Amino acid sequence: MPCRLIKFEENYKFRDYESPGSKRSAAGGPSKGMGAFVKDLKEEFKSVDYVYVWHALCGYWGGLRPDVSGMPESRVVGPKLSPGLEKTMEDLAVDKIVNNGVGLVPPESVGQMYEGLHSHLESVGIDGVKLLEMLCEDYGGRVELAKAYYKALTASVKKHFKGNGVIASMEHCNDFMFLGTEAISLGRVGDDFWCTDPSGDPNGTFWLQGCHMVHCAYNSMWMGNFIHPDWDMFQSTHPCAEFHAASRAVSGGPIYYTGVLGAFNCQGGGWSPEIRRNKCFSEHSHAVTSTVSPADIEWGQGANPIPIGPAQTFALYFFKQNKLILLSNPTDQIQISLDPFNFELITVSPVTQLAKNSVQFAPIGLVNMLNTGGAVQSFVVNEEGSLVQVGVKGTGEMRVYASVKPRRCRINGEEVGFGYEDGGMVVVQVPWVESSSVSVVEYLF
Repeated sequence: MPCRLIKFEENYKFRDYESPGSKRSAAGGPSKGMGAFVKDLKEEFKSVDYVYVWHALCGYWGGLRPDVSGMPESRVVGPKLSPGLEKTMEDLAVDKIVNNGVGLVPPESVGQMYEGLHSHLESVGIDGVKLLEMLCEDYGGRVELAKAYYKALTASVKKHFKGNGVIASMEHCNDFMFLGTEAISLGRVGDDFWCTDPSGDPNGTFWLQGCHMVHCAYNSMWMGNFIHPDWDMFQSTHPCAEFHAASRAVSGGPIYYTGVLGAFNCQGGGWSPEIRRNKCFSEHSHAVTSTVSPADIEWGQGANPIPIGPAQTFALYFFKQNKLILLSNPTDQIQISLDPFNFELITVSPVTQLAKNSVQFAPIGLVNMLNTGGAVQSFVVNEEGSLVQVGVKGTGEMRVYASVKPRRCRINGEEVGFGYEDGGMVVVQVPWVESSSVSVVEYLF
């Protein structure tokens, strides 16, 4: 934690990377170093559009090391916690910073620091950065120091990362909300999350996940007015990995892995004001029952309102159960029960009445993705009602509801085989094109 930045280049693990084979040098690109690593990453994993790296607002956790040739001037300062923060909770990361200080670049030189960092990252193919926020008092006060840092950061991001290629993390101070959001549109809304209980409770592996979901959902209600919420801090190898993935899917946040509608039982843990940390409350961990209805969805809200027109019937697809249910009225409800740390993701789609043969139709999406309905990019019906075109982004098993079996299906103009299941689900396999492309799936009746 007390380590300080001594150069703007990547560490030896990335500097020593060598691209396998000779394809890189033959193509004229870098064959070694971080530039080669980023190129290989994007070529091998075709769905990766952007590669970001992490750094702290002050350069690194411990800031910059003073008196290093080629680096901006800096001096080690000792952060002081406010009385309110000291009384809230103990945090090992904060303690390390307080004990060892931060190599702080003065505000008049901070632009030089960001230029050095970001120009190098841009040169090796990095698309953006994720920032941890760290500031202190002095230099005219916390607010004046924050103004200088955010002004320099905004200018650098505009220059090197297409205006807003940055995600904020640990940015829950008022300074950020007022000063940092000119360029930053994505930000972490949860607390610093430990996936196992640092105090040693073996059950913390489970109940801490519920705490994190509650924190993120609650904080998003307010912070979502300033930034696009990022729920962050999930693990794909954790015992609750599927719960993590489903939580990220319903968050609506940026996809570091891969969501739409869901219900959770996150009980069993919470904040204890007596001991000033999260603890287990197993007596509250039990199954919960609730209802789901199309009327629960705010169809007209958000940047892209979803027009449902005169639709009265809705198709509900249950991800975990892999089943479809039709509701004949927007206010109809379905009861659902969940055990602790189980989940269900429900995609709700308004049913359209086609003119020809009174066919009912509703797009569902790629059911191999947690974000099932998010794969649907467009939905068009021709005037005769005999042809439906659904734009799909991604690959996998595409499902739609149709009350009548289609005569034919086409993908990007080519006829393909399809299945028609009891209950009216049409199943077709959508091949991979590329991450930025949309496949057009046509259903002919």
